Amino acid sequence: MIVSHVGNVTVTGGSGPGVSVYAAGLLLQDAADDHAHRQWHDPHRHVRLPRAARLRRGLYAAVPRSAAVRVTAGAGSVRLTGLAGSVTTKADVGLINATGLTSASVSLTTRVGGISATFTAAPTAVRASANVGAIAVHVPGTTYYKIAADARVGKTTVSARQSASSGHAITATTDVGAIVVAPSP
Repeated sequence: MIVSHVGNVTVTGGSGPGVSVYAAGLLLQDAADDHAHRQWHDPHRHVRLPRAARLRRGLYAAVPRSAAVRVTAGAGSVRLTGLAGSVTTKADVGLINATGLTSASVSLTTRVGGISATFTAAPTAVRASANVGAIAVHVPGTTYYKIAADARVGKTTVSARQSASSGHAITATTDVGAIVVAPSP
């Protein structure tokens, strides 16, 4: 779990087995060996950054592509790239931008900010929720999806293939903002 109270967070999936965490240009943790890797995935362990590191440049984490990723951000954007494991991201105030996802299960939540998620493989379950902010979910156009999209104040546009019996579900809700669920460009 990665926790950042102030500052941007970037998590990138890679081919290596280890986890590296950087803040303000400094290596905070490099979990290349198996013991450290197991410790990193302990659900009770998380990274808390010194205030100076949070304010200057934010946090960058490189994780194995298939790792499960959980990010909690107070104020700041969250960028996720190239992840294949399950993803759970919550931001109080900030944009969430996820690209190159092949994850089966993804949950993205922000109170104030927008959400943009682009998948390169059809996900099994996607949940995107914002109190105030637009949501855009782009998925492969070759798969049918069971889509529930609700913009209480705002426009909802769904152009992805739909089937009520699909095993691929997308739920997108926002109180204020537009929702787009469309094929990946």
